[in-house]
Amino acid sequence: MKIIRRAISVILLIHCVYSSGFSRIPSTYSENSRSFYSFQNNLLWNVQAISQPTFINLSWRWLWWNRISRNFRAKHSTHIGVIGTGNFGLRILEALKSSSVSRLMFTVIAGENAKSLAKKYRWDRNINIRSRQQNHYSVLTDPSIHAIVIVSPPETHFEYAREALIHGKDVYIEKPFAPTEEEASQLVDLARQNGKILMIGHILLYHPAFALLRERKKELGPIQSIEIHILNHNPPDRLLHGHVIQDLGPHAATLVGGMLGSDARWDTLTLIVSPHRDDVRIKGKMITQEGMVQVDIDLRRDYPEESHERLMRVVGEKKTAVFDWMNNTLTFIDHETKISEVVNFATPSLLQDEMDHFLRCIKDRQIPISDGASSISVVRDTAFWSEDVVPSKNAEPLDDANERSQVISVLPHYFGTEQPLSNVRVWRLKGGKINTTYVAEMPDHSLWVLQRGRKGRDFALLEHNLTLFREAQLRASLPIHWQPLNYRHVFYKQTQDLFYKDSQDYMWRCMNFIPGETYVSLSEVPSEERVSIANAFGEGIAIFHQILSLIPSDQWWTVLPHFHDTHYHIDYLEQILLGREMPLSLSPTSNQKASLKNDFYENYKERIQILLKKLRQRYSLVDPLPDLAEIPSHNDPKIANAIFVRERHSWSLATLVDLDDIQLGMTWDDLADAIRSAIKGALPINLEGVQINIGIMEALIEGYLKAHAVDETEKPALCSTIYREVSRFHIELAARYAADSLVGNFYFKLSPTAPVDHNLFQAEVQIRILEILEGYFCSIGLGYPTCQTAT
Repeated sequence: MKIIRRAISVILLIHCVYSSGFSRIPSTYSENSRSFYSFQNNLLWNVQAISQPTFINLSWRWLWWNRISRNFRAKHSTHIGVIGTGNFGLRILEALKSSSVSRLMFTVIAGENAKSLAKKYRWDRNINIRSRQQNHYSVLTDPSIHAIVIVSPPETHFEYAREALIHGKDVYIEKPFAPTEEEASQLVDLARQNGKILMIGHILLYHPAFALLRERKKELGPIQSIEIHILNHNPPDRLLHGHVIQDLGPHAATLVGGMLGSDARWDTLTLIVSPHRDDVRIKGKMITQEGMVQVDIDLRRDYPEESHERLMRVVGEKKTAVFDWMNNTLTFIDHETKISEVVNFATPSLLQDEMDHFLRCIKDRQIPISDGASSISVVRDTAFWSEDVVPSKNAEPLDDANERSQVISVLPHYFGTEQPLSNVRVWRLKGGKINTTYVAEMPDHSLWVLQRGRKGRDFALLEHNLTLFREAQLRASLPIHWQPLNYRHVFYKQTQDLFYKDSQDYMWRCMNFIPGETYVSLSEVPSEERVSIANAFGEGIAIFHQILSLIPSDQWWTVLPHFHDTHYHIDYLEQILLGREMPLSLSPTSNQKASLKNDFYENYKERIQILLKKLRQRYSLVDPLPDLAEIPSHNDPKIANAIFVRERHSWSLATLVDLDDIQLGMTWDDLADAIRSAIKGALPINLEGVQINIGIMEALIEGYLKAHAVDETEKPALCSTIYREVSRFHIELAARYAADSLVGNFYFKLSPTAPVDHNLFQAEVQIRILEILEGYFCSIGLGYPTCQTAT
């Protein structure tokens, strides 16, 4: 049809020229027609020859034909109004232009690029560029425009869509649909009342692999879990709008809704978000018609380019399906036969397919795949996520007004008074026994950690070592998954002070928040991921040691004397049993005294004597091995002080926190202490229930040695040494728990609900774990000292 119209235009143009006097141009022009300069010399005559009624006749006929042609195009075309000409808006415009579904005309509202677009499309009679100053509403209310495509900033979507639907236009809205579920429902009702198309830009619904997955959904059986990874790399020049949930969340919510149905509801939900809202982890369970489904979503938009990933894993009772839209594959894995079926797809033109679908819906008046009604659940989910964002699953909202006020009062000392603090959100992190830890979300949505340390410690020593640690971090070549821990200086001081002392003599510090998974104990980790977590834990401890080793050993100060001196703790226990008054173990001052509580001893005498007998049988194991050296160490690397991040299908340690006790320690102290804290399960109700996980211990050791690139031939001897150190740590901790129970539970303070013999039971648990370990060491022929006794 375009060719016919153009042919008619040419014929009419020739007719206009000949009937308007051009055929009577003098012979001088014909004779010199080959010379451009001759034509230029005669140009004035040519203009004069047609400048009177002849030119008017030509212009009138040409304008008349243009009018007829424009009216014809308008009558037989779909007129689309496009609002928004950013990067994605221009891609949508080009996709619409390229569509063969309908003949189209466009009126485009452009922003700062209006002039450049007008120049680009100046020869395209089907595109009319208007600047933003000419008012968006001129397009929304224009009766000649049939449909509106909204690709403007998210906060304008609801207003523009509502106006367009009121004026009887079909509407396409690029995600996100609307800010709230209520506003989304209003638009859906308006579209239904006016009989108009309302389509939302959920582009992944148009991927042929996802369409096939939905088609073959029954093959999977009842869905048990869904896992989604959208790990994007965004170039530095790409402008990102809003929270990552607003940006990438609709994609994830669309996929979940597409598999579980729009009526699926969240039952439990945990969100972990990065300080600057570029990473978020969404975990929880959803209630569906088929039952409960575990959902795990990982959204990132600052991921390394070489590692970015976009896939969904759906685990059913019979099969698992993996939809990888980055590589355009759909894989089905049969659980019984373990056979994989891989379906490959040619690279789809998703945006073109989506725009073609929109135009077909306008033309045939059919309901879009991503219509407004089915997209309400996406708005509901993303709004729910945004409201419930918490920094960690171990974070609890701080509801105590006095405690919250105390935390808020500390913030100006680190951030000044420029930011209003009335709307700061505060959480308390669970698991802290020594320091109380809070997370504060500032008005600019950045997250910061505040820790309140216990009274009486020499914070000058601590500050010295933390300053050295910061220097070591700057020198280190850190792996990409490792997140540096940085402390803020007290705002109003000219010095480099890291600690602020409040009116109650508590010392506070403030550091950057590091997103990731935290666990109070390894028993909280899903069983199938514990080995991977343990391996990452061991590797991370080795990385931490490599950071510390960049500062010479003699520069580190001792902040807590005798902390891992097993002989000291045994001697302290024995002196208490002799009835002597002693300075409280590990107390920062010698003023606080401790002595045996006779009533407690008499009440639990039988248990105490059995415990002491087993402990004393193992005193020979506590002497440090002669080949061990002192190295800078964390000295408290329990699982609760580790932050983990998922890297593709495995875990990595992002950092270690609670650096109060950095000082010199024996070579294997940190690894042995980490093993001690990791291998035990949840605290049992009796000693018969004590269990340990040998696989966790081996994975921790493997991760540590791998990071140090230890040769395979050296591993057996090193493992033997490490096992010996693990035993020593259990003896030390048993002695510490026992002594603290005998003097009134001063160091390991009891919770209000804990029984008075809680620490005594903890000591018994350590000895029981040691007995189980010794059985394992004997079974592998380690030549452990207690093996001879058992024989």
